[in-house]
Amino acid sequence: MNKEKYTLLWKIIVLIFLIHLIPFNVSHAIDSTDSSEIPVTDSLTDIIKNSIKSVQLADENGKLKSATYQMEFARSIANFDSIDSVFPDRSGNNIIVVYFDKNRVVKLASFQASNGKFLWETTLSKGFVRQTIYEVQDNGEIFCTTEDKNNFYLYTVNEKTGKITRFIKQALPSKPSFLDWNYWILNNNELLMSFSMNNKSKLRYFDHNGKVIRTQELSGILRDVQNNNLLITSGTSTNVHFKVQDLHEKVRFTGELKDGMIWESYLFPDLSVALETNIGGIGENTFRLHKYNSTGKKEWIHTTINAYSPYKHIGDHIIVITPILSKVISLDKGKISKVLKDRKDVSISLKHKLLYFSDKTVRIADSKKMKWLAEINYIQNHSYNAWLNKQQLAIIDYDNKVLAVIKITEK
Repeated sequence: MNKEKYTLLWKIIVLIFLIHLIPFNVSHAIDSTDSSEIPVTDSLTDIIKNSIKSVQLADENGKLKSATYQMEFARSIANFDSIDSVFPDRSGNNIIVVYFDKNRVVKLASFQASNGKFLWETTLSKGFVRQTIYEVQDNGEIFCTTEDKNNFYLYTVNEKTGKITRFIKQALPSKPSFLDWNYWILNNNELLMSFSMNNKSKLRYFDHNGKVIRTQELSGILRDVQNNNLLITSGTSTNVHFKVQDLHEKVRFTGELKDGMIWESYLFPDLSVALETNIGGIGENTFRLHKYNSTGKKEWIHTTINAYSPYKHIGDHIIVITPILSKVISLDKGKISKVLKDRKDVSISLKHKLLYFSDKTVRIADSKKMKWLAEINYIQNHSYNAWLNKQQLAIIDYDNKVLAVIKITEK
């Protein structure tokens, strides 16, 4: 064997040896139209890991402490043009994503939170989501309302299968007018749909298959429903008459309020009432909440400034969200009972009964217990976050179109 051949042979042997030393990371290209693919590659995982600076987990007293995390999965969502919302199912084992595809069609998709396995996908309508979804209802249905230039649409979707269980269409009025369109589940799993316009409400009752059982017309605007009782308002925007009555129109109590423009109206499980008003002449972001007991007697009044539509309720619990002051207040009989305060200029949102205080750092709190749950610090936050109740956090990376779940644990 001459020298040239001998040298060439050794080069080949060395090259083969080096090739075997290289750790291969084999990934496959995914068809962005196929939601059943589960691409879990180091590149997608690294995108999420490289965006996270640190995490914290709260103890039982709500005190945040340094923690660690592990990746549950990371997968491409290249076919998701934009995300409306992400939330867990009732078990907490699966996540549901409401999104628009590239043709602006509204879709729902479900994945296992532990590994990203695709479970189901459901196509709704073209248009936009009129009411953002943050949770599954107690009866296991997801409610989604969409709208186009001619109609409102309501879809109810089974959380386990993605099957559309009810579909209801409501034509928009031909002329501009005040209207209110809403829906509620009654105690017997019937669906009550209300379409209110010009101080009159048309009610339709649907069975579990979406078939109309009966219709009803009421004077006034149906504002809220609890335990098969209705809260109805009438009168002018600044002189409001309200009443609580049952499904057979038997009135429990009535009341009257003259205090600025009515903004929101709440009926609580114990059939007490709260009316939120926007106070003119004091400040454009001044709101007031009037609380009445279950017989219509006024219990208390609370006023908030520097906040837009600040009052929210979770069951019978009332909180006040004031982003300008970077805090959330819990009310007990109209008085401040607890306060969650964060950094200056954070955005504050209420999703799935949880509070999110967000900038580069996202802090998550239980809105009823008013305690911190977790914190995640991003290098640069271009993400959507959803706490999944099992110390898991769903993350949507908008820039790179990645859906991931991490599990945060104590150090």
